Amino acid sequence: SGIPEYNNFLQTIDIPKEKRTESHVQKLARMMSHLSFFKGLQMKIKLIRELSRTAFISKLKTGNTIILDGALTSNTYIYIILVGCVQVYIRHPENPKLSVKLGQKGEGDHFGTSKNPSSEEAYVKANENCSLLVLETHIMQELLHTEESVAQL
Repeated sequence: SGIPEYNNFLQTIDIPKEKRTESHVQKLARMMSHLSFFKGLQMKIKLIRELSRTAFISKLKTGNTIILDGALTSNTYIYIILVGCVQVYIRHPENPKLSVKLGQKGEGDHFGTSKNPSSEEAYVKANENCSLLVLETHIMQELLHTEESVAQL
């Protein structure tokens, strides 16, 4: 999964958001900071801590899908694969019954956002049972925007 003390992480993240103490949030942020997703963004621990306040785990069983809302950038969540792998598809624009396979993503990869957004509906299908770390996109965008604004002062 890329997270040290993974079972401890799962126990902590299973605490309902409204019952998480500052200690829980700090512990989650420390553990999540080891994921390559955050290292790639050069995010500071305080930003990861804010994301960990509302983060949760989603289980996706083999064959189940997650539909990404139309344009990839309009998705509400960012999903980081902790365990398992998924296949990424885009529905054919003229025939929604047909799908185009885009590729596979595995442990440490993420989906739910794209640098090259598409208007076609995208979705992922689990190749095996998966555990996904789910982050709210709007919180991440707000945090990154605030961080950029402060850096420009």
